[in-house]
Amino acid sequence: MIIYLATPYSHQSASAREARFKISCQVAAWAMRQGHTVFCPIAHSHPIAEFLPEELLMDHEFWMNQDLPMLHMCDELWVYPNDAADVSNGVAREIAESTSKGIPVRYVSPKELDIIPITQSESLTDEQRRILRVCKINADLRGYTDESEALRHAFPWLEVE
Repeated sequence: MIIYLATPYSHQSASAREARFKISCQVAAWAMRQGHTVFCPIAHSHPIAEFLPEELLMDHEFWMNQDLPMLHMCDELWVYPNDAADVSNGVAREIAESTSKGIPVRYVSPKELDIIPITQSESLTDEQRRILRVCKINADLRGYTDESEALRHAFPWLEVE
């Protein structure tokens, strides 16, 4: 199955865009490990953006013209995260486009990543360390005071101290 992975990206802060790029790549890698072929416009376009003129970096229509033809070739649209607060204008447009073209939309939750992060770093697996880094990035992006708050947001079923 060919998956189009939609994740939020646009932000005035270059460091926030970099963090969102890394999260997108981690989720795309997870989907690839599940046996899917994945097109993630953020993973594809973020490195290319540095070679474009400044005025195109935040030009929504420019990026939609790049991404939507790829969406039309995919079997499903996956949206990550599935938190409505994180659905950007671009992701909302990708959802609307998928719906209008009859492409199924699937919302992927952090719980589906089949990993349970814990806070005792000496007992973490490599995969759990990667997820904890994502939670720390999310903590920075959302203004959380520590990664425990980000863990509680990303993994509400966990008991986090």
